Amino acid sequence: MTSLIIVSILCFVLAVVCVLQRVRAVKHSKIINEYKKDLEKKVEEQWKQLEKKNHDVMNMQDAVSDGMATILDDRALNTGMHVKNTKKYVLMLAQYLYDNGLHSDVVDQKFLSLIGNAAAMHDLGKIAVSDRILNKPARLDDEEFEIMKTHTVVGSGLVRQVFGKTVDQDMLR
Repeated sequence: MTSLIIVSILCFVLAVVCVLQRVRAVKHSKIINEYKKDLEKKVEEQWKQLEKKNHDVMNMQDAVSDGMATILDDRALNTGMHVKNTKKYVLMLAQYLYDNGLHSDVVDQKFLSLIGNAAAMHDLGKIAVSDRILNKPARLDDEEFEIMKTHTVVGSGLVRQVFGKTVDQDMLR
């Protein structure tokens, strides 16, 4: 009989310990859930801030790209709105490719957002070409044509210098 009492007491003590552990677990679970909710809220707020900053950076890239295109179009008197039109045409072609699922391994939403600005900078290096050559009304001679061809290398260097570490690396490529 004594052993039955001892076993009963042990079972009771074990049951009390289990109940206390359960109460403690529920309490800790509530605390953990509160921390989780707070963390989720903070992550969501930070994500929104990052999205806004990314949007601002993309707008700045667009503004700089458009500004450079305007400078080039204003400087090259005989090309009209060549840079701006090139950007428009490239965007139209890229949109056609996207809409028709062509080259979908390359042409996606990100590509569409980058290609217009990249196209606008295709003649950026002409900033380094003299006005005498850039605005020559007649056909360029061989020497002038060689100088004009250097605008691609100069432009590449300018893009890397101006945008180097801040621009999307896919845009540089």
